[in-house]
Amino acid sequence: MNIDKPWIDYIAKRTFGMELEFADGDKQLIPLSSGYKWTDNKLTMMNNSDGSAVTHHGQFGGEINTRPYHYCAEDLQELKDFIQTMKDAGSYLMWNEGFDAHLYIKDMDLDVIKRMFVLSYYTAYPIKRIFDIAEWWETKYLVPSPPWDVVRRVLEADNIDNLLKIFSNGSDRGHIRYWLNLCSIGKIGTAEFRIFNSSWDFDKILETIKFMYSFVEYAYLHEDMEEYKQLTTIDKCLEVFNIDYSKVPQRHKPLLWAAEHSDNVTVVGSMFKKSNRMLSFIKKEASKFDVAHVVNSYYMDIEQVLTNREIKVYTKEYFIYMMYKAIKGEIQELRFNEEYKFLSIKSENPAEIIATIHLFNAIKKHKNSQDIYHKSLYDDFMAKLEHYHKKYTERYQNIVDNLKSKSIEVLYCADISDAILNCKEDDILIYQNEFHSGMKATSNALQRFLMDDLGWQERIKTKYAEIDEEQVNYMALSQHGFMGRREVFKDQRTYIWSNVVESGDSSFKRRTIIPLKYKRLPDDYMLTDKSKLRFVRASMAEIDYLRMIYLKKGIILGSAPFCYLWFLDDYVFGACMFDFLKVSKYGMDAVLMKSDFVIDHPLPKLSRLLIMGVLSSEFKDELDIRYKHECGVIATSVFTDKPVSMKYRGVFKLHERCVGKLHYIQDAGIRGNLDDILKDFVKKYGDEPRKE
Repeated sequence: MNIDKPWIDYIAKRTFGMELEFADGDKQLIPLSSGYKWTDNKLTMMNNSDGSAVTHHGQFGGEINTRPYHYCAEDLQELKDFIQTMKDAGSYLMWNEGFDAHLYIKDMDLDVIKRMFVLSYYTAYPIKRIFDIAEWWETKYLVPSPPWDVVRRVLEADNIDNLLKIFSNGSDRGHIRYWLNLCSIGKIGTAEFRIFNSSWDFDKILETIKFMYSFVEYAYLHEDMEEYKQLTTIDKCLEVFNIDYSKVPQRHKPLLWAAEHSDNVTVVGSMFKKSNRMLSFIKKEASKFDVAHVVNSYYMDIEQVLTNREIKVYTKEYFIYMMYKAIKGEIQELRFNEEYKFLSIKSENPAEIIATIHLFNAIKKHKNSQDIYHKSLYDDFMAKLEHYHKKYTERYQNIVDNLKSKSIEVLYCADISDAILNCKEDDILIYQNEFHSGMKATSNALQRFLMDDLGWQERIKTKYAEIDEEQVNYMALSQHGFMGRREVFKDQRTYIWSNVVESGDSSFKRRTIIPLKYKRLPDDYMLTDKSKLRFVRASMAEIDYLRMIYLKKGIILGSAPFCYLWFLDDYVFGACMFDFLKVSKYGMDAVLMKSDFVIDHPLPKLSRLLIMGVLSSEFKDELDIRYKHECGVIATSVFTDKPVSMKYRGVFKLHERCVGKLHYIQDAGIRGNLDDILKDFVKKYGDEPRKE
């Protein structure tokens, strides 16, 4: 292994260690040498890819603290081999875990340690973007950036003990851990870098380790903290810390069961009640397919709205399986044991059987509770049992009538892997989370208290790490807002992600289309510094026409209130659309460029000319009029897996990298007037060869 150590000896000779988090790996296949240990931290909640909890005494998954290493070929090879052992043991790298790193700094002067923390304050934004720290880590419990008030108190500390006291709080851990965590100095003498995604590519792990050394060296060598204020851009940090962005480990795509991103991200998500709006969207989009494969039924809510020729339901819940058997007339008697014998029933009416199952579920929740509220509810059920049975029967009669008329096949103890195998080219898979503690408890209770076995089976576990839903047409329902898939629907805290469905508000088919009265830019048009760059207001219908008639690539556009056509002389060559920002992270004076595009044309860099024009003083004046306030910043997004967009690079500033998306911003009006913009463009790109 070739080792490059570009740091001064004082830094390069320091030891480092790793915290290696993983799921699924068999601990029995990962022997630990001297100095390595399993973490037994009850405050760290982790899960395997099947959703099961990782525990210290469990066989699968965990966190390993390595021994201290020197940055030398022998130790790095040992680390590389050990990580390969983890991989060979069947380990899976999760989106909500990582390979955090530690560097020994306890012997450093207090002033150097302070400078490290100040450096972490000024570089927090670009460093988190470079190392692709996901949105779900940005909470005070996970990987927060330090506020200036904390930095100020750190600078005022007169010794290391008082410095560490600054981070104390009333949490279970007893302290807050910022992305550069100094609390570990008191325990093991290290600074912890809590921002590194995991990877099986050792070159990427090595890049995080090298950054750690470079970061500490910079703080050690640069005593003037005023210099740190210059390190607030991605490009500057890449340069100063010698980071090779192509080797930086990127975030992992969340598994389908990911919990709501605002929660502790290592908790599995649950089924949730859907709004009528969401159900209506599912019904409309699913109707375009032949067979609907519903994975994990939630009280049959999706099945009730579907209109497909056939519906296949995949469920692990005995409770759901029994209700479908009742609807089909396959269960006409329920015999409970002595404790619930008063609920036993024999009936040919499916609604009465289903009502009894739900009544059992309601009563059992209150029966054994010592709480006075639950006791009173139980007493009420028992006193009015006949009334409640009639009420429940009436309630579920409509559901029975609805579902009985449909062609539904129920696959009990089947999961998403079975659905993917069964899903044909013209089918749609609809996935929702399988985890619901109440439904699971009801299933177990039915198995325990019914006298007859109606087909109960042990639940199977699904290894979601092995699931590739992209093989089929799918819609995935989630409360996680950053799934790394294509979002097609959002309703408050709930989302639908899909590889086939278009966004609910981005279908141009519902809009009228008006032919343009303008001429398209001719293919033989000669661009000179005498050409005139200008824009005019346009309707959404005109934008749609331009897209449909003049563009080679099919681009689906959402609607927007402010639309513009762009011209060279009297010829249209592109368009842009502006909307209101739903968040204020760019400032209250920010506006959103929702979309921009140009026609397919031999002239090079036309798209770049358009976005340069968007930054003109004339266009800023127009935006001020339309938005009825001073527009200070223009924000836009690019859907790409690449680290930068060549179109926006050098024109807009890269603000944030997300999974499959880049966010750019730039000051409105920064490019000056349109005439000067065109002259600069011709001077820079006028001699480039025309495209064939």
